[in-house]
Amino acid sequence: MNLEVRVRLKEIHPVIVSASRRTDIPAFFGEWFLRVWKRGYTIWKNPFNPKDTRKVLFDKTRVIVFWSKFPEPFLDFLKEINTFYYFHFTLNDYPHILEPNLPPLQKRLQVFKKLSSILGKDRVIWRFDPIIISKNLGLTEEAILRKIEVISKELEGYTTRMFVSFLTPYRKVLRRFRERNIEFVDLSHDERKDLLLNIYKIAKSRGMELHTCAEPFYDERIIPGSCIDPSIPYPHLKDDPVFQEYTRNSGKDRGQRKLCRCWESVDIGFYNTCPFLCTYCYAHDGEKRLKKAIKVYKE
Repeated sequence: MNLEVRVRLKEIHPVIVSASRRTDIPAFFGEWFLRVWKRGYTIWKNPFNPKDTRKVLFDKTRVIVFWSKFPEPFLDFLKEINTFYYFHFTLNDYPHILEPNLPPLQKRLQVFKKLSSILGKDRVIWRFDPIIISKNLGLTEEAILRKIEVISKELEGYTTRMFVSFLTPYRKVLRRFRERNIEFVDLSHDERKDLLLNIYKIAKSRGMELHTCAEPFYDERIIPGSCIDPSIPYPHLKDDPVFQEYTRNSGKDRGQRKLCRCWESVDIGFYNTCPFLCTYCYAHDGEKRLKKAIKVYKE
């Protein structure tokens, strides 16, 4: 007997679904997503309160925000998703010690371009995220700018928005850094501002707006961004009554960090389930937890 039968679950009907900040659904769990999408619901468990379990129904869902570092396995499924969606596509160029399981950068660039060609450049957002300064890894401010310059040249004409944020030094992330002898430099506000203004110049030269994610205000040229942003689907959904009601009555997602400007959504992913296991990622506790937690996608 499954959980849904044993317990009458509270139902939620999100207008925007996030898939997902906590894991890479397009890279690894596309079949699961398509299965629950076609079924019309999934079971959501509060990661901070296991007793809080809910049934997420998609009957009012008008927008899906996908997050991925390598959505190639998902491309064949796109035509089966019958609602508006867009992607946050993270493309960094970090050493293996930080991103141990990612395909080569050139392969990821090819997938970004292919996805943009399918959806259009306004529906694929480039994230260089997080920005990490580490002198012993050769990741100086100048090196970060060179990497962004190279990637932005490749992506010119394939996206209109670039999102960045600085690494949040969570304790477990700093512990991993120490275990790997990675020196982390936490820049001052003014140092961050200077770096962002240089990134802004690069982005502008490539026809991209620069947005920050969950960062304080730095400069009027740098847009405090909303990763989950109803203005993106608005041209497609402006006459939809469900979406209209959402834009009138919803606002900032109070479940996110203080500086996060995302609008309300429900994230259907699960922590500790992303096999990329990036060293800087807050959403996993290591490979041992992964092997157990990943079974949740058998639903």
